[in-house]
Amino acid sequence: MLRLFDKDECPFCWKARIALAETNTPYELITLGPDDDRRELEKHSPTGTTPVLVNGAAGAIWESAVIVEFINDLTKNALLPGCRADRTRARLLHSYSDSEIGKHLREVVFEKRAKPEAEWDQARIAAGDAGWRACLDFLEPHLRGQDMFAGAFSMAECALYPRFALAERYGVGVDGRHPGLLRWYVNLQKRASCRTSRPTGWADDVAA
Repeated sequence: MLRLFDKDECPFCWKARIALAETNTPYELITLGPDDDRRELEKHSPTGTTPVLVNGAAGAIWESAVIVEFINDLTKNALLPGCRADRTRARLLHSYSDSEIGKHLREVVFEKRAKPEAEWDQARIAAGDAGWRACLDFLEPHLRGQDMFAGAFSMAECALYPRFALAERYGVGVDGRHPGLLRWYVNLQKRASCRTSRPTGWADDVAA
């Protein structure tokens, strides 16, 4: 069976959990906290970071985007539906989520997660929020009036949904300024793979 070394609230790990849940792929989840022994993880990962997917045939996969591609291959393109253009769009938005969106949201999340509110660097938070809003401006037209970015659920949703959920959790979520994205996000909150893969304690945080 596959084994996933995981960090509960990490969006890269959450992406992998969604991909596994969406494709009904059985796996063992090994969630590591800050004080847990990481020696087993470090046997499989040259970076010592999560996520890491361990498979008997493929060995260890320590890059989240490659993990999602592996799951897609394992499940006969379940995460890359549609035509070539849709598959390309899904891959591009997957990459955009990891690089561009991640660098802005981490400014908000890391600042608020690490300190009491009285000590927050409001300039850092404002800069991260501004970058996040610019990402939303970029993403809105890419929905093209559809329910999903590639026409059907894809690796784009696997990557983007955790970012949106973390943004909401840390006070900078999507709102009516981006109606297509808001509709998309609310619908995904109710999707089984997104709900069951959420971090511990988040299970009931579902929009009405």
